[in-house]
Amino acid sequence: MKGLFRVFLVFALCIAFSVASFAASKQKATKAYPSRLRSVAALGMGDANYTKSDSKYAPFYNPAGLTRIKTWYVDVAPVNASLGTNTMDFVNDLDKVKDDDDATVKLLLDNINSPMTANVGAFPAFYKKNMLIGAYGAGSVAMNITGTPIADVIAGGLVGSQYCYQGYCISQADYNDLVNIILPSLGIVTNQQVPALDLDLEAEGGVALGIGHSFVQDKLQVGVTPRIIKRSTYYMSYNWANVADGDVDFNLDNTSDSTMLMVDVGTIYNFTMDGLNPRVGFALNNIKAVNSGDADAIPTTATVSFGISPTLGPLKTDIIVDYVDITGAYEYEGGFMKHLNAGIEARVLADHLAVRGGIHQGYATFGAGINLFVLKLDFAYYTEEVGKKAGDLKDERYAIEATIGF
Repeated sequence: MKGLFRVFLVFALCIAFSVASFAASKQKATKAYPSRLRSVAALGMGDANYTKSDSKYAPFYNPAGLTRIKTWYVDVAPVNASLGTNTMDFVNDLDKVKDDDDATVKLLLDNINSPMTANVGAFPAFYKKNMLIGAYGAGSVAMNITGTPIADVIAGGLVGSQYCYQGYCISQADYNDLVNIILPSLGIVTNQQVPALDLDLEAEGGVALGIGHSFVQDKLQVGVTPRIIKRSTYYMSYNWANVADGDVDFNLDNTSDSTMLMVDVGTIYNFTMDGLNPRVGFALNNIKAVNSGDADAIPTTATVSFGISPTLGPLKTDIIVDYVDITGAYEYEGGFMKHLNAGIEARVLADHLAVRGGIHQGYATFGAGINLFVLKLDFAYYTEEVGKKAGDLKDERYAIEATIGF
């Protein structure tokens, strides 16, 4: 299983670079908001970025941010990745229980509702003030372990030689081994559950173009970024016996594919106030102009934002507050705090060193960045809410981005 999980990660990384994709299908291992290519710098400040967006990531936040880019850049070898802390612990523990049914079941039961994620992405691009062109790919793995009470498993009766329940199936022999041998040997004789592993692979890849322009003496900034993308979706569930035996093969019947033309549009309005540069922003993301196929698409969302940028001596700062998806388009819309992101970035040494902090979906984040001219490094620690509401089910993650360019 450890080897298989590594295959998943390598597979997702290869997808990201080849601009092909696998992603979550009709069912979800977690209730996280759908992933896009995300800026590690933004994640360090709570993923609040909609009245900043002065980088190549403007298409995935607010395209109007293209008007705020100060010079030109070519990112030729950029890679970002994130890994959940639960993922690292689970993979290490799986290696220790290899070929031991009792220990595998105990590990699964101990990790019910402990989400496990990994993400990779790449976005080589040329961008300057008011313009961007680039190709990107992003892939992710999400796993979660569920537990179903014994009574619910047998309620539907046998279908042939299997019990099938909530999309899972387990053979009568494996069920009998679990209930009559394994669980009693673990001292579990009441409140027995049948554990299962849900797996999502999620990614997309394509080409992004961006155009920005300023009006009204540069107070009103507008941007639009069409993207042509390929997206595929994959979801699968495995019962405890599949995991214990290493029988977790892909079922291609659970794969869907789409090719889409999507558009992102946004605006930022700057108010006149020396020393603060207060501004408000609005963006519509993932407007589907063309969708050919049956893969799940990220819904069209609307986001509002407020930002200020005070300068304190040698210290330059951005303070941003975003409210994401104001219309509740996401399937797991989840209450006020799951929509709220806020953060601060402070820069010194001519913007070559940055420190960041914030709040993302009710959880603290922090990050840092260093610009060494041809090499840029960004790091972030953040927590993603993968339950329905903030506080339900957190997934702590570490993210890093390394970019070689000029």
